[in-house]
Amino acid sequence: MQAVVMAGGEGSRLRPITSTRPKPLVPVVNRPILWHVLRLLKRNKITDSYITLHYLADHITMAFGDGTDVGIPINYSFEDKPLGTAGSVKALEENLTDTFIVISGDVMTDFDLTQLIDFHKKKGAVVTIGLTRVENPLEYGVILSDEEGKVTRFLEKPGWSEVFSDTVNTGVYIIEPEILKYVEQDKSYDFSKDLFPNILKRGMPIYAHTMSGYWCDVGMPSQYITAHHDILSGKTKVEIPGKMISDGIWLEEGADVQAGVDLVAPCLIGARTSVGRGARIGEMSSIGSNVTIEADSVISRSIIYDFAYIGREAETKGSVIGKSVVLRPRSRVFEGAVIGDGCQLGSGSEVVQNVRIWPDKNIESGAVVRQNLVWGLSWQRQIFGSRGVVGLANIEITPETTAKLGAAFGTFIGAKGKIAAARDTLRSSRMLKRSFIAGLLSTGSTVFNLRAATISMTRLGIVSNGLDGGVYFSASPAEPEYSLVQFLDSKGYNISADSQRKVENVLFKEDIHRSSYEELSDILNLPQISEFYEETILSSIDSRPIIEAKPRIVVDCSLGPASQTVPQILTKLGCEVISLNAGSSTYATTNTISNAPSSLKDIVTAVGASAGFRFAGPGDTIRIVDEAGAMLSGDESLALMIEIMLKLNPGTIAVPVSSSGLVENIAERNHQSVIRIRTDPRALMEIVGSGTATFAGNDAGEFVVSRDLPFPDGLLAAAKVIEFVSRTGSRISRVRKEVYQPRIARGVVLVPWNERGRIMRRLATDYPESRVETLEGIKLMVDGGWVLINPSSDEPVFEIIAESTNSQVATEILREFQDKVSEIVSTSDSGV
Repeated sequence: MQAVVMAGGEGSRLRPITSTRPKPLVPVVNRPILWHVLRLLKRNKITDSYITLHYLADHITMAFGDGTDVGIPINYSFEDKPLGTAGSVKALEENLTDTFIVISGDVMTDFDLTQLIDFHKKKGAVVTIGLTRVENPLEYGVILSDEEGKVTRFLEKPGWSEVFSDTVNTGVYIIEPEILKYVEQDKSYDFSKDLFPNILKRGMPIYAHTMSGYWCDVGMPSQYITAHHDILSGKTKVEIPGKMISDGIWLEEGADVQAGVDLVAPCLIGARTSVGRGARIGEMSSIGSNVTIEADSVISRSIIYDFAYIGREAETKGSVIGKSVVLRPRSRVFEGAVIGDGCQLGSGSEVVQNVRIWPDKNIESGAVVRQNLVWGLSWQRQIFGSRGVVGLANIEITPETTAKLGAAFGTFIGAKGKIAAARDTLRSSRMLKRSFIAGLLSTGSTVFNLRAATISMTRLGIVSNGLDGGVYFSASPAEPEYSLVQFLDSKGYNISADSQRKVENVLFKEDIHRSSYEELSDILNLPQISEFYEETILSSIDSRPIIEAKPRIVVDCSLGPASQTVPQILTKLGCEVISLNAGSSTYATTNTISNAPSSLKDIVTAVGASAGFRFAGPGDTIRIVDEAGAMLSGDESLALMIEIMLKLNPGTIAVPVSSSGLVENIAERNHQSVIRIRTDPRALMEIVGSGTATFAGNDAGEFVVSRDLPFPDGLLAAAKVIEFVSRTGSRISRVRKEVYQPRIARGVVLVPWNERGRIMRRLATDYPESRVETLEGIKLMVDGGWVLINPSSDEPVFEIIAESTNSQVATEILREFQDKVSEIVSTSDSGV
């Protein structure tokens, strides 16, 4: 027997799910609805099928082809304009030579179709209509029939006063081909509204048969979610893919569920999906393929589409999460909410019950979405943050993304640009750098590939070889699962804000220069850059006291590119070096990165070392451990480095506006001055590179200690500490106590991107000019100290730093201004 599957509908009531796919391709337990319909036909020994198409027809033909994968031959019929249910079948009239079945391609059912076919033949009907009982028949066509099943009346979507039965039309029909002659050619004509009433008037035998089994229209998001619950709980015979590993828990091939995951039956985990330690997959959850679910996230009664990303401690309850959606850490989506394909929810954001968000929207961190979001995008910040472009590795920053960024940067640099490319040792960095290089090459740029190298060596290579710029790939310092792409100019500095905007304009306008075949350039090496870097370090340090003291030093290279330089150069300076995580051929993992500090502290004390240093992936920052095994905070390290540099190389000191006032005390005691600068890393490099200051540093462990290497360099900073300790015989712990007393408090307040200007204006006008500094953000002189309120360029937050005579008072000032900013955020600006 032949079947005609009606698959031309839009499924508008299911939007935003159907905004990017026709309703028959909407997945139910990880397979399209149409897949389930075709499998039902196969189980009922239907040997041939025709699928009628209109809306997004090519999506369906690409998904199913000739039907080989689903096990039933498929032919297609295309409608240029909607012809109605009967009209679309009329177009197939010459192919339908015997009794055939018509079924909707967008309903879920497990009906026994052979039973309906047998009933049809037994009654000698020209049409037999499959019926089912529903609680609310108002949304469906009601059919009245006599005791034999012969149809006596049709009611299309009746009112309650017209409801004489709870049996409704399921859209499953057994039809004799001769009735198609009553359908007008090339006109919109419907079975239940037009054809069936017509042939009923003609006295032709139409029968109806109430089917036993499951049937769901899947017309609304609530019905869609319910259908999943029904299938997973065993209320239907609908096929569930994968292997049942225990009662009610299905895993498809390649699913990776780590130890410590709580799986609650019934649930389905799709192919090649990864579920992190401590995550909870609750009952009635259907997880698609290639989904990444990070540690400690919670999913319950939810449908997660393919390629979605669920961040750490994120939560979804009774919701639908579309394809390639990104839920950043701690974001939450609640009952009945539907998130369209490609949306991104910022950290700590929330989508309340029954809200629908249309595809490709970006929700800022901390936002609460209380109404449907259909048109436009939410507030969009620039793609560049404080240090470069940051995003989830292979989720937000993909090879496709970096290839476009490479082409945009190559276009910005100009014709025949010479650009260095380097990375840390993460696999994700290697992958992304290679695609970025492809983008650069497409613009005619020549690429100098340093492979895995520290970022300071990369900066030095740009300057010493007269290159036009560079790019560096690494993990984000704050969150290792995020990739950071830093763009460098011809001086080796991070590109300016103006240059960032120009790169963004090229990217967004797609004004990419594409070189001809003859203009394409090559990938080259930078000769002897390692040797030149080593010479620069050695020439910047007085090694004589180090050779004499022979200090024992523990270094943790985090399996990064510092492994290739730090142990060797410190040894040449005269240190006895004990290396941790210094394997040159092993790729670092985020676990290695996060677990390293505690082992470093323990080993420093165990071996009686003078100091320990931990080098971040790019090698530009250090954490310092004193001889007693205490790891210094960022503020402590900055104070220590200032004291050391003023002793070794007296001169002007430069620190960010956010640094402690203790800096001025240290400088004054050493008869030197302090310059306050902006907090971005470029400012540190510019002020030392220009000769205005002899040292610049911040509480992030970035220290610029030499004009010959005017970049943050962890190795050179560590060598200066070792030189000082060796020359003076001082202990780091004693110097730290002498120069630093805790009196700073730090915090943040969530502030929407589009509210920043209003809030900064309020803060600036609430205080007299004599108490306000505006080098970066707003720094207010308050009773007992100062407070800096600075909008973050990476997140929708204001960073607030307070300082006073002691940490307790500083904390009180911090809380006062956190409350003040929060109050301004929550109030409108009317009347101002």
